Amino acid sequence: MVWRREVCASPRSIALLLLLGARGACGLAARGWLRGPHTPHLNSAGDEATFKPLELGLLPFGIDEALLPGETKQVHLYEARFIQLFEHALERHDSCLGALLITPRGSVAAVTTLLEMEEFRREEFGVWAQLKCVGRVKLREVRESDYLYVAALVEPFFDAPSPVPQGLASSSSRRPSAAAPSDEAAEMAAEVASRLASEAAAAAGVSEEAVLAAATDLLANLESEVREVHESVRAMRVKLRRAEEGKDEGKGGKDDRVTWGHEVRDETLELEVPLDKVYEKRRGVLTSAGPDAAPLSCLSESLGEVWNVKSEADAERQLLSFAAAATLSPSERAQALGMTDTDERLTHVLCALRQQQRRLAALLALKDAGPG
Repeated sequence: MVWRREVCASPRSIALLLLLGARGACGLAARGWLRGPHTPHLNSAGDEATFKPLELGLLPFGIDEALLPGETKQVHLYEARFIQLFEHALERHDSCLGALLITPRGSVAAVTTLLEMEEFRREEFGVWAQLKCVGRVKLREVRESDYLYVAALVEPFFDAPSPVPQGLASSSSRRPSAAAPSDEAAEMAAEVASRLASEAAAAAGVSEEAVLAAATDLLANLESEVREVHESVRAMRVKLRRAEEGKDEGKGGKDDRVTWGHEVRDETLELEVPLDKVYEKRRGVLTSAGPDAAPLSCLSESLGEVWNVKSEADAERQLLSFAAAATLSPSERAQALGMTDTDERLTHVLCALRQQQRRLAALLALKDAGPG
């Protein structure tokens, strides 16, 4: 988190600078927000019954502008209420705020993004900030603050631990073997999953082992299928662009600073970027400890409390599921944001990418069949 000021810095600003510098050296400031004095202990399942909602200021965006974890956005705002929102985020909420995601029909999304101010500049007119999405929260109560910005009581929103039998839990080649779930809820879920597998096997006239083996193969291949289809879609986009006249070779980066309002998400920027690079960019954002400190070495070290993940493999898999959703439509991205199951999100992304794959294949076939 960086504090910059274009006009004379007041003693209050200098104090905030020192405070934010200390926070940045520890990684994500959201961890400090979650550890606030009014935050009860969260159990391993993120049980709602043990969690008292936290207060968070909200910045309004259309739902088509929703960020997924690891994505960033610039804002430059002049209204007094938004300036106060940023001040309170810095002073009271460990530089964290949320997004008020408004649907086309005027309703508000219940699950939204947890934003952190990566860089902040208080200028002569208004404030400029670089925001990054570090996680998700669920709105519990929304109200207008005394300073006329929207505030809410929220609670963290996590992916649930995978409630699968131990025979499935260590099937992925990218994930280390894990011990059986220790908490009661996960054990009960595993028992239910095992019973359903037995019933499905009996109904199909096959052995339970065959059902488990098929499910194991499905989960093991899910990530590789997402990677394969994503690369196929990317390659077809490149081929289609090159087949069209008057197009530049790639889009390139976008580094222009926003001077008014907020940075509009350009969905075309990553259309031709390999998934590994998309993933690494988001990993860099989420493991950053500030411009003057080395990044954290592990995702789980940075995100453990914010995402409620216990292992590096789980953190990597969740991030992959969000990174692969980068080029989906706004509605598909919003669906991915609200899912609580990593496998479900990967499956959702895979289905959306396959639809893109079929559409691009049809466009290329038309190009090949056309004159010239």
